Amino acid sequence: MSWIQVRTVETLVTDTPTSSLEYQITLEVIGAQGISPSLFVVSRSTDEYNHPATVYDLNTFPTLKSEAVQQNLDFYRVSSVQLNFLNKVGARSAAAAGCPSRGCSRRRR
Repeated sequence: MSWIQVRTVETLVTDTPTSSLEYQITLEVIGAQGISPSLFVVSRSTDEYNHPATVYDLNTFPTLKSEAVQQNLDFYRVSSVQLNFLNKVGARSAAAAGCPSRGCSRRRR
């Protein structure tokens, strides 16, 4: 039997000189059995989260960026990501949907 445990941390980031209020959700796989904990697919060129890993992704993309570069692959996988939003409502709904391409910026953590 395979399983994963994901920790979710929600953070309100205060105003800074370079941005307005922002809401962050950090997702981190803190336990896994029978499956790789690197379940978040990241773009090799931007280091930004792209989507949750599919079976294809688990079998295709490495867990190290250097291996993705060596193999000339566009993506690699990580075990934690940080998703940034303008507000809490958008953060929760987009994170629940796997953070579609609109509505959040995504960073590898």
